[in-house]
Amino acid sequence: MSKSRDIADSADTINVLDGVTVTATELNYVDGVTSAIQTQLNAKEVADATIVKDADIGVSVQAYDATILNDADIGVNVQAYDATYLVDADIDSTVAGYVAPSTSGNILTSNGSAWTSAAPAGGGFSAIEEITASETWTVPAGVTRIKIIATGGGGGAGSTENSGGGAGATAIKYLTVAPAGSVVITIGAAGVASNSSPTNGGDTTVVYSATTITAGGGQGGGIRGGNGGYTNSGDVNILGGTSIEPDGSTYTAMGGASYWGGGQSTNYGDGPYGSGGNKYSISSSEVNNNGAAGVVVIEY
Repeated sequence: MSKSRDIADSADTINVLDGVTVTATELNYVDGVTSAIQTQLNAKEVADATIVKDADIGVSVQAYDATILNDADIGVNVQAYDATYLVDADIDSTVAGYVAPSTSGNILTSNGSAWTSAAPAGGGFSAIEEITASETWTVPAGVTRIKIIATGGGGGAGSTENSGGGAGATAIKYLTVAPAGSVVITIGAAGVASNSSPTNGGDTTVVYSATTITAGGGQGGGIRGGNGGYTNSGDVNILGGTSIEPDGSTYTAMGGASYWGGGQSTNYGDGPYGSGGNKYSISSSEVNNNGAAGVVVIEY
């Protein structure tokens, strides 16, 4: 039977071919196919982790999002770069939030709603002054915090009781101050040595506004030595040292030690600030020393 005869004898075959537009060449592409073509194609996928699969979308690969910028958006949905638009050099007082540079070395600080240009926080004191005579000290410009070290005068030594003078006390205090403010300073005088009536060292006082700091002077030499000065007006309060009792063979008595050190021995003169006067003997002669005057040291 011929091929044309086979087709003519099968109405079902004719119905299947009805409407088919493929050519003979195209139809021959499936010659030898034994299973579904799509199934075979799926089986041919390369096992490569870099190939994006449906399961990757939204997990390891960003899902499509119309809000994500792409090249086609430039100049349409997104402003294209233009040198006439705002750059760093354009920032001035016409821009919202602008803060003037102000003083060199300032930093920007925020109070939660606005930026301000301010000096950086201080890193501690950078200057110190030693004051040995009574005066009114003026707070320097820009200074708002000072540290005061005040020491009272040392007591004088006495021969009658063979004793040295007591040392002046020291008060250390921090003060909040205003620039150009006045700090009134009175330096405690040295106690005067005497055979019979050595005098006490003077009190050193520092007054700023309603705050008064008093460092008491040391006591003049008496029985068993002069007592050290007293203070309770500082953040730190250091009592003056009491003099050492005399040596029975040499009749030498050391003055009390202050915050700055002890009284000088033998014939070397006055000791450090606020120290008590010494009593000693040279060539069978008894010598009494005055105490040392007080001092105020200011750090800022």
